[in-house]
Amino acid sequence: MYEKELKILDINADRVRSLLWDYGAVQVFDGMIEDMYYDSEDDHLRSRGYSCRIRQITPVEWEVSYMLCLKQKIKHKTCKVRHEREYKIDNPLSYHYVLESHGLEHIASKSKRRESYQIGKVVFDIDRYADREPLLEIEWGKKAIRRRQERLGLAMHETSKKWAWGLGLVERR
Repeated sequence: MYEKELKILDINADRVRSLLWDYGAVQVFDGMIEDMYYDSEDDHLRSRGYSCRIRQITPVEWEVSYMLCLKQKIKHKTCKVRHEREYKIDNPLSYHYVLESHGLEHIASKSKRRESYQIGKVVFDIDRYADREPLLEIEWGKKAIRRRQERLGLAMHETSKKWAWGLGLVERR
């Protein structure tokens, strides 16, 4: 599946949340996300535009779940585009050992609080990291992303196509 997203940095989360409700958004997630990134010691995957992670998803009111995610960067002018493969897994420790047996190490981690809202097929994620202002990710097609960004009054905000690494959101081990 192809994932298209735009990150809007340093948002007023209360204002954005209120606007999303006003536009009829439905909240589809609220909880913590912990990412564990894997690569070789010499960053073989990342240097070629790939990433591999195990994600722990801990919703406020449901059970914990885990996903193995493999991504490949696709060049694009205005938003971040990646070919993404996600697999639900039951035992992350087993997958950790499988990845290690193929020469990959747990090299970095990332933790965030996420609120997700949806309007039609467009997903809005308000992400909060420990030492920075909240950011908003809008996921869907490029035109839909720009239209929603402008409707929320965020057209002039700083945007980024960078991966979490480029924004300094991932802590290397």
